[in-house]
Amino acid sequence: MASAVMIIAASDSGCGAGTAADILTTHDFGVHPVAAETGATCQTSEGCFGVSPLPADFVLDTILRLDGDFRPAAVKIGLIPNREILDAVIAGLTEIRKRHGLFVVADPVFSASAGGIMSSLGRDDYLRLFAVSDLVTPNIPEIELLSGRRISCSEDLREAAVSLSAKLGGVSVLAKGGHLKGEQVFDFLITPDFSAWFGEPYYDHTNKHGTGCTLSSAIASAVADNYDLDDAVALAEAYVTGGLSCAERIAHGPGPVQHRGLSQAFGHLPFICTESPAVTEYPKFPRCPQKLGLYPVMPDLAWLRRVLEAGVRTAQLRIKDRSDPGLFDKIKEAVALGREYGASVFIDDYWEMAIEAGAYGVHLGQEDLQTADLRRISDAGLHLGVSTHGWYELSKALALRPSYIALGHIFDTRTKKMKSKAQGLERLRLFVQAAGGIPTVAIGGLSGERFYDAIRTGVGSVACVTAITESPDPERQIKEYMSAFENYEDN
Repeated sequence: MASAVMIIAASDSGCGAGTAADILTTHDFGVHPVAAETGATCQTSEGCFGVSPLPADFVLDTILRLDGDFRPAAVKIGLIPNREILDAVIAGLTEIRKRHGLFVVADPVFSASAGGIMSSLGRDDYLRLFAVSDLVTPNIPEIELLSGRRISCSEDLREAAVSLSAKLGGVSVLAKGGHLKGEQVFDFLITPDFSAWFGEPYYDHTNKHGTGCTLSSAIASAVADNYDLDDAVALAEAYVTGGLSCAERIAHGPGPVQHRGLSQAFGHLPFICTESPAVTEYPKFPRCPQKLGLYPVMPDLAWLRRVLEAGVRTAQLRIKDRSDPGLFDKIKEAVALGREYGASVFIDDYWEMAIEAGAYGVHLGQEDLQTADLRRISDAGLHLGVSTHGWYELSKALALRPSYIALGHIFDTRTKKMKSKAQGLERLRLFVQAAGGIPTVAIGGLSGERFYDAIRTGVGSVACVTAITESPDPERQIKEYMSAFENYEDN
């Protein structure tokens, strides 16, 4: 059953922003919208010419009745025309939070992008609303008013976002930097747990009506679909950028951001950096075959030799004991086994030893990427595989252009305790489509029938551990899994 998102906003008679844009967005994300309208606007592509608020008690009653029936997982708040409706919204959210948990995204609306004042609320009013929200998404004019700071560069934007978050007691802030025009524009996200910059190309056209509404409702939709906030923001940013890339004028004034399905996000995942807003040039890594097929991840040399003897052409040696005094010798032997059997053997984690041993490739997790010397790995000619666990990490990996990207964990597994959520097959299918032609590997709990289900998503490889090491007949299992890939490609 689809999760529900409650939209608390006003209608746009031109249907480029407001509840119209929100509903189109939630539809593309596969969640169900319910709307507590705060008013109606007389709005065209040329501006907003009037706002007719609904009665505050009617808005409150709608909010509570919708919650009682649909029990939304997330709420997106847009235009609140006056203080009476603001009080009703805050009262409604307070009551809902007594009933169940939910995620609230507040997108402040002071005026229409095409012109026209839409709300009588002031700075202190919005601060009251933000205090009962989980994420707020102001643009530069809005955060200037809210923070009292003049913003002329990215560092100003970061400082204003950090200050606003602190003032609100740790509420997350996504400060949108689109008004700082340039080849790339960056939004800054600050949460109680982390901060990051999300960079996208700047589109030098005016067809951007409804951008803020779409971004905030996309984030709410993704959170309702059980994505963590970092993944939700990454996917929402990509969706909006995809909608801007094909936006066009349809009337006299600026046109709206487009809504053409979640696939419009693919190819537009943001460039993510945690230090400063700048696009980094990464070293180049050799390409792997697009279809690596069965990819056993083996705990020792005996198992590595066994799978290579069985005909496997891509494998990984994963030795967990970093204090093993014979670690380097084992890595050298793994490299030798790869050459003996004409196979591509990756070494997990130990990139310096892999370079010294002349390995085919190295596989790194997200934490390892922060300390590894990627230039040295590239200069040594090693292939690079990278683990990802959602849209946020997939975005970071795509910027690297590694030799392959591992997507996981698809299902829970006993071999490794994971902090991230299991992704499932449908998300795997989306990740494969979004990988931009980089070879993909699925990993995590893919034994039995799940192995074949994973192949049907179009992923180029499936990594296995216990599906082989705990099989009563590993050689037969390997043969069946390899045949499954061959048969899928033939069909």
